[in-house]
Amino acid sequence: SSLKSSRNFCPVIRVLIILIVSLILFLYLFRQDKFYLCLIFSRPSYTNWNLWTLLWVIYSTFCIVKMIVMILKGLLILYPLSSDKGKMCLTYRKRGSYYSLIEYLSQFYISLLTIRPWIHFIMDNNQGNILFSSFILFFYSTVKFYNIYKSLFILRKSLNESFQTLPFPSVPINELRDNNSCPICQSEYQDPIILTCKHVFCEECVSSWLDRNASCPLCRCKLPIGQSNYRDGFTSGYLI
Repeated sequence: SSLKSSRNFCPVIRVLIILIVSLILFLYLFRQDKFYLCLIFSRPSYTNWNLWTLLWVIYSTFCIVKMIVMILKGLLILYPLSSDKGKMCLTYRKRGSYYSLIEYLSQFYISLLTIRPWIHFIMDNNQGNILFSSFILFFYSTVKFYNIYKSLFILRKSLNESFQTLPFPSVPINELRDNNSCPICQSEYQDPIILTCKHVFCEECVSSWLDRNASCPLCRCKLPIGQSNYRDGFTSGYLI
């Protein structure tokens, strides 16, 4: 149980402070540009939309959203997990589901935020040629619609995979008298489950393993579970 309870929050708190200060400082330094408007699908206070302005607005919006996402994930890390005293707060597997949900929602959100800057850029730089600007706008809209549809499909699939329960039965602790210690945490079993290969683990311990692998930690036998990305809290560099 000591391995499960040994969580050091100091590095997480330091990173959270750095992220919050960086976000506030960025919004303050560029307060005249009003980048916060991009988060509500509006446009910042730029009059000339050239290529560099477009790239700057899109990248800045991307960084703002990603910092907010990492702050949310950091707060999830600080949220207490289920303890060995029976007090259920947040299970490891459920936290991984929230990680995956936040990441996929942020990717879909960013894909929507980039629409208006691109439209302003296309319209402002092709005012003299309506036919050409209409063609470019139609081409961009077609590609964007496909990307949004694809993102929605991935988001729906990830939601189904993220919140699925493990398809393994639980095992009464009194049936594990010969070997009452989990092979992963080396402590007494807590909510033990048995895999299809007949190996037994704590549900929380094996959940952390199954977030990255679809096989047994001991024999590497393939398990009938779906794999959802970003359950370990990874933040992608997704930008479209």
